[in-house]
Amino acid sequence: MSFIHTLSQKLRQPIPYQWRVQSRNKDKTKAFCSAYIDARQVMDVLDTHCQWQSDFKEIDGFIFAGIGITDDNGQTHWRWDCGARVENDEKDQMYEQAGKSAASDAFKRAAVQWGIGRFLYDLEMVTVKCDQYGNPVDDRGERIWDLTKHINTKGKPQAKAPQEPVKANPSPEVPESPEPQALQPKQFDAMVKAISEGKIAEVEAALPKYKLNLAQKTTLTKLLKDAKAN
Repeated sequence: MSFIHTLSQKLRQPIPYQWRVQSRNKDKTKAFCSAYIDARQVMDVLDTHCQWQSDFKEIDGFIFAGIGITDDNGQTHWRWDCGARVENDEKDQMYEQAGKSAASDAFKRAAVQWGIGRFLYDLEMVTVKCDQYGNPVDDRGERIWDLTKHINTKGKPQAKAPQEPVKANPSPEVPESPEPQALQPKQFDAMVKAISEGKIAEVEAALPKYKLNLAQKTTLTKLLKDAKAN
């Protein structure tokens, strides 16, 4: 069994994770929460199992992160992935924060290429109620300040079932819209291009269908604002 295969099996193992609100339904009465790990946890896993290094590059405004792992023969193997796009405007108050977020996002994506955190994709999203301001609340209507503690106390979700159960008596209520999916880099690029071509309405209509990270939201919001101003 190769060094990379053996290491990948170790890196794939589940580790403690946290919860955050990924999106809300249209009337903000429900919040959809997803599990995540942070960049420091990725570093801890790498420190435990291997010798590694990281590298970052900016290409056309996009942040790329690479994680290189050195095998027993001294050869370093690299795997890369892309984070969000960052506008080249250092005067923007969100420029530095967006850059850090994009770098962290790219680093965690590169880690997934090695298997770290891949188990998160097998976890179901958790739905919690929201108050009139869109804040997550428990069954008693009290605000949830520690989302991770609240969800883990009630019980962590199981891995997704292979198929959805069939309801014997369908509810007469109007079904909710499908949960938004994460905005992938190619889709993000397409939106950036569409905005540059003046297709503002099309982009705004498509945005609610996707879950955006902080850097993506910041970038698209600024591009739309500038496009409307022009």
